[in-house]
Amino acid sequence: MRKLVVLPLLVIVFVSMMAEEGKAITCSQANLSMAPCLSYLMNGGNPSALCCKGMKNLKKATPEKDDRQTVCRCLKDTATKNPKIKDDNASQLPGKCGVDFGVPFSTGTNCDSVN
Repeated sequence: MRKLVVLPLLVIVFVSMMAEEGKAITCSQANLSMAPCLSYLMNGGNPSALCCKGMKNLKKATPEKDDRQTVCRCLKDTATKNPKIKDDNASQLPGKCGVDFGVPFSTGTNCDSVN
């Protein structure tokens, strides 16, 4: 029971730490930010509040085009390696969380076109 409480708190702490504007984001940080979304990405339904908070923090942590392209490549690579992630769920996630990345989340996204 204790582990169930500690894990979400750790995710919140790490997601909050990664949202420092002006610092380059890493794939580990991007994946950690999206970790609470994994259930939604695989099963659909409604994303959790923690998932949407991670999305908002990820948006805040990517003010520059290069950062957004890096995150795009990281998330695309992760999704490609996990066949349980459904592309339809990924493309709907930003809208369900009220976050506009300016590009759809999809394994077919051309990350070089991200502005």
